[in-house]
Amino acid sequence: MKSKALIAPNSLEGTFMHKHFPGVLVAVALLGLSACGPKGDFEKAINAEIGVPMCLAYTNMEKIQFPIRAEISTQDMAVYEALQKDGDITVAEAFGQGFASSYEINVTSKGKAAGVWSKEGFCYGRKQVNEIVRYQEKDGAAQVEYTYRIIDAPAWAKAGLDIEGLKEPASATAALAKYSDGWKFVAGM
Repeated sequence: MKSKALIAPNSLEGTFMHKHFPGVLVAVALLGLSACGPKGDFEKAINAEIGVPMCLAYTNMEKIQFPIRAEISTQDMAVYEALQKDGDITVAEAFGQGFASSYEINVTSKGKAAGVWSKEGFCYGRKQVNEIVRYQEKDGAAQVEYTYRIIDAPAWAKAGLDIEGLKEPASATAALAKYSDGWKFVAGM
């Protein structure tokens, strides 16, 4: 006498999964493909160029010992002011030879503990593509409009800097060229 297999209530879940499993696979595959194709390739090429750490650095970085004396541009002053406001550095005006003013910059104990100074300098984040807005591709070249955000920004940068991409996505453009090993960044704004 052959025994009859009984279907336990829990085994119906397995039947449901087997019927719908191919649909789940298709959905997962489509999601994976959305990162591929021209937009994904463009994003990868642009991030390779813009994704480097943004740092305020000096010449001869390996020889830097604080305090240092430097001339500070108006653009760089925002970084110094944000670091000073957070208590990570001190900045004092110092007069050198002639009429040119320079500043003495020193890292405080709080700044040392927070690691605000690294071998790259005072780093305040890096750019990353947020969205490929639109593109025009022709004959192995592409013009791409995209938005980016600044990521990996330390607390002092988020609180004290007002630069594009830090709080809201910023717009930019890139010119890309297609090579045998993929798209490469040529120029951007």
